[in-house]
This record gives sequence, structure tokens and C-alpha cells, in this order.
Amino acid sequence: MIYVIMLISSFFSIKKDKKTLYFKNDYDVICKASNVVLLQHDSSYVLIVPEWQGRVMTSSCDGMNGFSFGAVNYDFIKKNKIVKKFNNYGGEERFWLGPEGSQYSLFFNKSNPFNLKHWDVPASTDREAFKVISSDSKKIFMQHETEFENMAGTRFSIQITREVNILSNADINQYWQRTYHFIGDKETLNQMAKQLLGIELE
Repeated sequence: MIYVIMLISSFFSIKKDKKTLYFKNDYDVICKASNVVLLQHDSSYVLIVPEWQGRVMTSSCDGMNGFSFGAVNYDFIKKNKIVKKFNNYGGEERFWLGPEGSQYSLFFNKSNPFNLKHWDVPASTDREAFKVISSDSKKIFMQHETEFENMAGTRFSIQITREVNILSNADINQYWQRTYHFIGDKETLNQMAKQLLGIELE
């Protein structure tokens, strides 16, 4: 598999239909809302939006017309409006900070009541763009400096560095050796092996 996927949980439910099933559909919608960086190796793509905290929005193992793995929130993205509480663009993998709750929470201001009404995602993980330091067709390197205070009143000043790479089969096989066991008919299993692992079954 070209890209190891980390799925994120979201506060919305997405059902894939014909409009959201393919990578190109997601790509077109996201490109209209923000500048993107597209990583590519052969027919595999990874779509990143630096403005949205360098988040990986989606990926494909089969080109523009392949299945899109990200859960992209079309309704929110098409509004093209930044809100204060939480900007739920969706996506596939992202930068996040914690804890969300407890006396050390980064999501509550110490001067406000400790309830969901006053829960607020820190700007560094939700509203502040990451700066692209360098990028090419295979990787992107981003940085962001920010400050925030937790509920206990402790102030933090941090520099975030974020790097996303797209790996070839050779890259992955160099570090990742596993045995796979599948059950099914030979034709289906062979197709799965080609798409996921880039190999043919014996």
C-alpha cells in the first residue's frame, strides 16, 4: 500500500455516494476552497491543505478516478467560512492537541464555566494555517508557531513541525514486513493484493 492511512473520528456522519466516492470529486471541491499540495507516486495520491493545519484531507491508491479514503465534509467546506468554535472540514489525518477535558484542558478558558457550551478548539489545531517550508511531489514539510493557555492557567509557546511523505512499495517493504491471511476466491484476493500491496498472488 502506498500510503498508510490514519483515520480520524469526526462529529458528523458521512455516507459515501457517487458524488463523494472518488478522489477527483473531493479534489475539485477542496481546491475551490483552499490552496492544496498534492503528493504523488505512480497512481497513488495524497491531498494536503496547509491552511487547514497541514491536514491530510484524503488519498487514493488508484489515481484521480480511484476511491477516496478521506471523510470530507462537503457541506462545511462549501460554506467557505471560518467559525470560532470548531471548523469541521473532515479529512483523513490531522494535527491535534489534548487533553480536551480535565483541569488541564486546552479546550476551556479558566474564566468560563466547565461545560460543553464553553468548549472551544484551540486556534492552533483549528483556525491557524501552517507555513510550507519545502515541498516536492513526494513530501511536504510545514511549521507553525503558536501560544495557548490551559484551564489551569499554564501558558505554552510551541513550534509545530509537520512532515507528510508518500511512500513507494519499496520504501514500505524496507521497514514493514508482515504476513497477511485472506479468505476468498482467488480472483478477488489477487485484485486486493494488487491494490493494497502492489503484488500478485502466487
